[in-house]
Amino acid sequence: MSTSIKERLTIANYIKSNPTATNSEVMQDTGININVGGIRKWITQKGIDEYIAYVSELKAMESKRRAKTRKKVKTGEFTNQDGEKKNVARNKMVNAISNSGIKAGKLLTMPNEDWKIEALIDKYVSKIFKYEACENNKKVFPIMLSKVEEFGRSSECHYGDIGKQIIPMGADTYSHMILDYCGNLDTFQNEIIHAMMNKLVVDGGIIAITLSKVHNYSPKVGKVNKLRDKIAGFDVAMYDDTCKTTVYIKMFFEMMCSLTDFEVIESLEYMDKAPMMLTILRRKS
Repeated sequence: MSTSIKERLTIANYIKSNPTATNSEVMQDTGININVGGIRKWITQKGIDEYIAYVSELKAMESKRRAKTRKKVKTGEFTNQDGEKKNVARNKMVNAISNSGIKAGKLLTMPNEDWKIEALIDKYVSKIFKYEACENNKKVFPIMLSKVEEFGRSSECHYGDIGKQIIPMGADTYSHMILDYCGNLDTFQNEIIHAMMNKLVVDGGIIAITLSKVHNYSPKVGKVNKLRDKIAGFDVAMYDDTCKTTVYIKMFFEMMCSLTDFEVIESLEYMDKAPMMLTILRRKS
């Protein structure tokens, strides 16, 4: 994200100095292959100085965020030093559950065959959760099942989609939910909406949701981006396809939180094998 913001600022400063340059000339002279047309449209509507100020503010906010993440974590928080992006996401989920203060009860999760997040929770947070573990892969399920007794108290494994443990459930069913979907938001939105609207986790409980940022061709993405455009007053045409999906996901959770008793306490965009986005929600009083 920071590189993209830096590129936009470079383009804007070039256009300010060379207002008659064509889009091709802008890209050629700056060496940046970016949607200059989208930036020009924004500039036409709002003005070059306003655009430069806006992007400069984004750059400052990104620098501040990066500086904050470099600060030493709180005493007692779990950290992982192997540097994998997925592990950073796991750390944030574990810390969110630890910081919630809720360290017992049912925890809905998708451990796959390795139970990595659950092992971290067991070691660093609490050994008395009852895990409700879900898996819909026939080959993975027996492996997951063989390890269930290593974690929590009277934990259970369920074969099938995790939605079967969400849609029928009501308020306060779970202490926390780890929804490591890693798929398209549209596929799982009904489950997420049900969980938030019906307060499936207890007060203070965490719902951690991992979704794919790969470009989503759903008409909803365009509609939500246009809404964001209208509210914020800038043109999302300046974004690439992955960024449009990111805006869609962020707006979805912002709107859902405005309608429910949840708040977003953490958001992480990362790339391992594919672009992913982790959103951590907390139910508030």
